[in-house]
Amino acid sequence: MKYNYDKNAFLYINNKLDYSLKNFLERDDDFMRAVVKMSKSPEIFEKCSSKLKNDGDFIEELVEVFKDNPKFLSEMVSSYIANNKGELQTIRELNILLSNLYDETFAKELEKFSADAYDFYLSSLDDIELELSNLDANARLDAGEGFIFVDASFHSSDIVKHFFAERMIEDIFESRTIYNFEQLVHCSVSSLAFLKQNGERAFLMNFIGTYDVTLMDYVMNKQDLLDKYVVMMKEIEENWDSYCKEVNTHNIDCVYTEMEEYIKDNGLSYNLVDLFDGIVKLSDNRDKISKYVDIDEKAKIDYKKIDIPTIKFVRHMKEFLDEVFEYDVAFCNNQDSKNDIMDNDNIIKVDFRKKKVKK
Repeated sequence: MKYNYDKNAFLYINNKLDYSLKNFLERDDDFMRAVVKMSKSPEIFEKCSSKLKNDGDFIEELVEVFKDNPKFLSEMVSSYIANNKGELQTIRELNILLSNLYDETFAKELEKFSADAYDFYLSSLDDIELELSNLDANARLDAGEGFIFVDASFHSSDIVKHFFAERMIEDIFESRTIYNFEQLVHCSVSSLAFLKQNGERAFLMNFIGTYDVTLMDYVMNKQDLLDKYVVMMKEIEENWDSYCKEVNTHNIDCVYTEMEEYIKDNGLSYNLVDLFDGIVKLSDNRDKISKYVDIDEKAKIDYKKIDIPTIKFVRHMKEFLDEVFEYDVAFCNNQDSKNDIMDNDNIIKVDFRKKKVKK
């Protein structure tokens, strides 16, 4: 029986069935469902019953079937939406599916669906923020960024939950730092050896968990959400030493400039090189710093020849070097401003509308 069914589908697609059998099979929704998927033919889809054309599950399945035909796909989905305005969950899912396809193809015909999907995401965030604002302090902490409300509101739709998870993860990793994902990784782990020992996925999961445990739990069973970040982290690991050298050399220059201007602004006559080398030798991380700058081992600070404010400045600079070189990379909060080098308050609070708000 199965053999005859498949044979008839093949004959139908190749227009080799007799007229009466063809008409009979076109009234069989299961048969037409199969031949549309098999043939990927818009013409055969048009011969489907009105019931089948308005079957949300079937239309969702056809997104993958017709992904290489965005014009027809847009027309098919638009027709379904126009005829089924009450099927909000299916409409949202279709917008999301076509949005994902738009991200891959940038087909103009799919742009509207992508915009509608993102509008749905933003409006839902307003609802989430309202829910969060009504919680007490402890419950607010447990709720994190609010993925728990996504899970509750769209529990039966993994398409919607996956879409929200993907957007929220992107916002977390993009908004966590004012620079880029590479700096985020360097800011968050003590060394390349530590990262390799614990693994990229563990790092990503733990980082997401600091913002939202429910989201972390969801991602644990949807590891594909991390795939692109794992690839990025592999590239970061390969570039680790070069990146450390570039950033640390730059920031050591910032420290040196800070000291140079201190001496100049205060009308002092200290030997800048000796003073800098002396501070580095005092640092607990002198071996790390020496990887990026040559240090005169004979240099030392003669405290008998410098005043008390300068002694305090020296101690402050030493403490700064100790702190920033505790990890592989020393970061300025703003690499264009030497004044910000002493400001280590560079943690950025996530805002899902891309606002950068300093804690």
